[in-house]
Amino acid sequence: HKPAMILTSHYMEDIERLCERIVILRRGEIVYDGPLKRIVSDFARHKIMSAVLNHAEVNSIHLPARLGSVIQQESGFIKLMVERDRVAEAAAFLLKNLPVIDLNIEEEEIGNIIEAIQTADQQA
Repeated sequence: HKPAMILTSHYMEDIERLCERIVILRRGEIVYDGPLKRIVSDFARHKIMSAVLNHAEVNSIHLPARLGSVIQQESGFIKLMVERDRVAEAAAFLLKNLPVIDLNIEEEEIGNIIEAIQTADQQA
């Protein structure tokens, strides 16, 4: 048998660095027991897109609602939360309509995914 350790932490960086397997409890019931890496593929609904823009004066971005939502916007920078199945469409929209210098697409943070799993029955 391999040794097991119970780690309770709100620091997702620690969890990602230390754990290969994760068990998620909700009200005393196991709602997930498996590889940490599989959480993203099985449960993530969004990707995070960020773009550095050539013109800092781009003030207002009108992203069609079906493509996602703006979660951060500063001078010359925008960050979006996009449904996973709309990433290509959202990237095409940004590249066509804005002076994009750099475009980055990342997975949703594992902490947000775990929180969504834990609160899923409360939202239903």
